[in-house]
Amino acid sequence: YIHAVITAANFLHAEGRSQQSVSMLRDAKEQEPERHEIDGALGTILYLTLNYEEAATYLGNSAVALNNENLYSMWIESLVFSSQFEAAELALKEFKSGNNPYGNATLQALISRMKSEQLLAQGDITGGTAELILYRNYLQEAINANPAVAVPYTRLAKSLLNEYRLT
Repeated sequence: YIHAVITAANFLHAEGRSQQSVSMLRDAKEQEPERHEIDGALGTILYLTLNYEEAATYLGNSAVALNNENLYSMWIESLVFSSQFEAAELALKEFKSGNNPYGNATLQALISRMKSEQLLAQGDITGGTAELILYRNYLQEAINANPAVAVPYTRLAKSLLNEYRLT
């Protein structure tokens, strides 16, 4: 039953019917509240539809119960995108027990980048600059962990170029 519901929900989402997908998964969750696979599927659909705050709840339940690296990553990203930075940092500390230095560094970089943007927008130049430095340090960690991936290089270059344009 669970796998059929998740498959049908994924199909509905892929066909642009995300609300029906979410509704179907919510109904399944009511019938099978202890099935963390449903939490993962529901959290994923909510994440993909940019409903980060609600996604974080379901993804957190599922990530911890199933110890799934992808769910952990989406959970942490959902927490960050909903400005729950402290919770994201705690989740990342729990997640770091996994053996993925590149993933850990990129998630920490995301947290620092979003914190920096928020602090700078609030006028906290000192705090924003400190987080920006941490962001760049975490990008460097990601580069060191996996030099073959281009994304951290481009993000680091973009960050430095943006700062150069402002000066």
